[in-house]
Amino acid sequence: MRLTARRERFAGNPMLFSRVLADDTYLVSFPRSGSTWLRCMLTTLVHGTEVTPELVAATVPDVHRSDRIRPRHLDPLVVKSHTPFVDIPAKVVYLVRDGRDAIMSFHSLQLKRSRVPPGSDPRLLFFREDAWPCPWHEHVTGWLDGLATRAPDRHIVVRYEDVVAEPARHVDAVARLAGLPAAGPDVERAVRLNARHALEALERQSGAGTLNHLGTARPDWRDVLSADDRQRYEAMAGPALARLGYPLDGSP
Repeated sequence: MRLTARRERFAGNPMLFSRVLADDTYLVSFPRSGSTWLRCMLTTLVHGTEVTPELVAATVPDVHRSDRIRPRHLDPLVVKSHTPFVDIPAKVVYLVRDGRDAIMSFHSLQLKRSRVPPGSDPRLLFFREDAWPCPWHEHVTGWLDGLATRAPDRHIVVRYEDVVAEPARHVDAVARLAGLPAAGPDVERAVRLNARHALEALERQSGAGTLNHLGTARPDWRDVLSADDRQRYEAMAGPALARLGYPLDGSP
């Protein structure tokens, strides 16, 4: 499916975008790029408490799962989406992760959900043109190009790897863009209460699949992709990887 067709499929869905307002904030990412973790930290920032899967879903709803695109009790509204670029009036936080890590993590999640057979080759996901919601490099290129035409105060691009390195700094930036409270101690508490071990424990307690946090162990793409695979993938995704500062050809 061509990228234009994918955009039309998402943009034409009235449940997804018919009621988007300029004051809304969309947290957009390719799957497995850290949006669940960021949603958890934002949820704690709003409520000042530890999270539950239900509280996260109610506070930062997933546009692909919610049957109410605008819950009346949320103001400001922050919404998660994996949609390829659509020119919506909302503010946008584009959260991006090295596509090779994201694809490996997505394959791990598909195994966990029994959506691919055990022992299936993760390399297949790197080269599928019909991957959901679209190939990683198309997702990244579409959003970066689209956001480049927007006013600087209406969007930010955040790398997952940078959130790992400095979570408080980036949670603060996202909160300020969205109009959420962002006092220093509150941000630090949001980071502390949503540390990886805490979310992994919550996942075990509430049932597998309730959060699908990034803590799932998986093979490293460097151990899976051959030299030929890397060259083939970089022929497609290399410009997008380099544009975001990710190394090519398996270099550190």
